[in-house]
Amino acid sequence: MQRVNPTRIELLKLRRKLTILKRGYKLLKDKRDGLMREFMRNVKEVLRLRKELKEKLKSLAKLSVLASGGEDLKMIEKNFSFPFKEIILEAKIKSVMGKKLPEFSFSFKDKTKEKDLFYSLISTNFYFDEFVEKLKETIELMFEVSLKEHALRLLAEEIETTRRRVNALQYKIIPTVEEQIKYIRQKIDEQERSDITIRIKLKSLIGE
Repeated sequence: MQRVNPTRIELLKLRRKLTILKRGYKLLKDKRDGLMREFMRNVKEVLRLRKELKEKLKSLAKLSVLASGGEDLKMIEKNFSFPFKEIILEAKIKSVMGKKLPEFSFSFKDKTKEKDLFYSLISTNFYFDEFVEKLKETIELMFEVSLKEHALRLLAEEIETTRRRVNALQYKIIPTVEEQIKYIRQKIDEQERSDITIRIKLKSLIGE
C-alpha cells in the first residue's frame, strides 16, 4: 500500500477520490456491458451473412460451370477483361457507447450505358447472364460481410480495453484507496484515544 499522510485533510481527499472512482467504475462497467450487447448482436448478424455468403458461393460455383460449359477459356477471360462496374464506397462515423466506429456503405455504378452489355451475346450462353447477376450479388455480400467483421474487430478491441480498466478499478485502484482510508481512519482513532488518555492523566495530575 502506498504510504499516505494520516491527517483529516488527506482523509477527506481520499473519500472524494473514492467517490469519483466508484462513479467512473460504474460508467465503465455500463459501457463494457453495452459494448458486449452490441458485439453479440453484430456477431449474430455476421454469422447469418456468412452462412448466406457460403450458399451464394456454392450456387455461383455451380453456375460458373454451366456458364462456361463448352466455351473457349480465352473467350470467357476476354468477356471479363473490361471493368463494367465501378464500386463507390462511402464512410461515416457512428458512436456505440462513446466508441466511434466507421460505418461503410457501397454501391455499384455502371461504366457502360444501361442497355449496353460488356460481353457478346454470341460468345456466351444463357447461363452467363445469370452468372453475371449472381456474381454482382455475391460481391455485394462479400463487401458487407468484410465491413461488418471489421467493425466487430474494433468493438472487440474496445471491449478488451474497457474490461482492463474496469478490472483495474475493481481489483486494484479502488481497494487501494479503501485501504488508505482505513489506515488513516485507524491512525486518527489511535491519536484520538491517545489524546483522551493524556487529557485524563492531566486532569488526574491537576486534581492531585
